[in-house]
Amino acid sequence: MKERRTPIALGGLLILVLAVAIYKSKQTPVPEPQSQPVAAPASAQPAKPAKIPVDAAAPKDGGGAETSVEGVLPLPDDAPKGVTFGVILVSHRQAQGARPGARTKAEARKKAVEIVAAAKKDFKTAVKLGDPGSTSNAGHIPRGVLEPAAEYALFTLAKKDVNDEPIDTPRGYWIVRRVK
Repeated sequence: MKERRTPIALGGLLILVLAVAIYKSKQTPVPEPQSQPVAAPASAQPAKPAKIPVDAAAPKDGGGAETSVEGVLPLPDDAPKGVTFGVILVSHRQAQGARPGARTKAEARKKAVEIVAAAKKDFKTAVKLGDPGSTSNAGHIPRGVLEPAAEYALFTLAKKDVNDEPIDTPRGYWIVRRVK
């Protein structure tokens, strides 16, 4: 009878080759992912603002301030680099993350205007009139994160002030209060 060592020998050789390949792959250093910086360096150029309506960012005094090409007033030189703020959200059908059966944009604006009046008296109580996501303290936010109109309105508010008009954002209308 003939011995059948050849398939066993080939199988053993195959296992040995696989073991060596696995061993060598473990010996090859794998570069670790680089952590992303939290904030852009001071030399970084800010993103170009999108074209948006100026009405939310326009000053109430009709002071003739120049607007940028994109239709948004530039922040004053003395505007803070970051603020702590509260926000009341009034969502509508066209807003990001809108629930089925959400109100129309016109209905949302009307409700937001009513909430502005309440927010000027007592912001914490007015938060309860807003949609989920509304909070009296949303935390600290640096410049360059929000849409230009929302950023202008928030970063030009005095501490403890509430904006005069609802701000139209992709998430719905915002009523903001600068906490710090």
